[in-house]
Amino acid sequence: MPYKTKDGRLVNEVTLGDGYPLSNNLQPIKVAGKASAIEVAKALPDESNNAKVKIKGDLEVTGTTKGGDIVHISGTETITGVKTFSTHFKLNNDMNFYVGNSDNNDYIYSDGSDINISKDDSDLIRFTDSSIKVNEASAAASDTSGFGQLWVKNDTPNNLYFTNDAGNDVQITNGSSLAGGSGGATKHYMDWHYNFANLSSTNTFYANTHIDDFGVSNSINTGITDYSDTEASDIWRIIRHGKRIPYSGTITKVITHVESSGASADSDIEVGVWIASISGLSLDTQLATTTNVAIDNLAKIDFDFDTATRIMLKETTSFNATSLTASDFMFITMRRTSGTDGSSFNCHTTVLYEGS
Repeated sequence: MPYKTKDGRLVNEVTLGDGYPLSNNLQPIKVAGKASAIEVAKALPDESNNAKVKIKGDLEVTGTTKGGDIVHISGTETITGVKTFSTHFKLNNDMNFYVGNSDNNDYIYSDGSDINISKDDSDLIRFTDSSIKVNEASAAASDTSGFGQLWVKNDTPNNLYFTNDAGNDVQITNGSSLAGGSGGATKHYMDWHYNFANLSSTNTFYANTHIDDFGVSNSINTGITDYSDTEASDIWRIIRHGKRIPYSGTITKVITHVESSGASADSDIEVGVWIASISGLSLDTQLATTTNVAIDNLAKIDFDFDTATRIMLKETTSFNATSLTASDFMFITMRRTSGTDGSSFNCHTTVLYEGS
């Protein structure tokens, strides 16, 4: 079939530039006198540079590309399908390799020294020549069934933790050593014994002195009137009945029992767990015994006796507050709210907590 011509020239004649020969300067390939998207140039005679093909627009490859390295990609490029790199894929320092949409700011990058994994534009994990660094956090992420979490808590100094899919935090380190209690927080307890306590008045708070398990006093009732009280008058009424908390931590359970021995059949008893904070008081200072002190009721446990000479065993993990601070006071109260005879109540209360 003959080529189409017009005025003695091919209709779609292909030429290089304006008719000049191929040189080391880029020239467009023209079709019918109009420049296409392709520009070409030849190598220099001394081969100090390579021949070049420039595409002014989009390049779509439907087959397989072969040859040397792709040395530079500028701007935003989209690569679809599965691509195989015969040697390596290289990013310059401080260039980000985004995972997912770049608007999510989740990426991997090298700062020239370390490899960093960043989420939400914040570095989470850093790979050095000899270690893996993990960014600290105040708590583990939300739990996912079938997954555990290894993370660093922002203590001072920070500590390593493991959290299982039930949300249980297991402390692995404690400062410069392994945490106690088989890798978890150290477990502590405090004990109170009330032997043959005489709760003679109803709706009155009683407490025993920490050195006399066989005696109770209602002197603490002068400073406390209800479980919602946040301050007690006369600090002496607290310190005579309280124990100092040896370690800071979190209360986990209260185990207690009350024996109604010789009391009336219809006695109702309350056991209260309290703390008194000394954070607002000055140390190494002479304080008046009438100084007020901040208090907080952590739990109230009710015992309802409808038969004489009975014992009830109880425990609770439900608290109004759980935080315990070393050196504060903890004390236990008993209060009878009904019944005609308050004599001879035995009570043993154990407070369990986890701390340093």
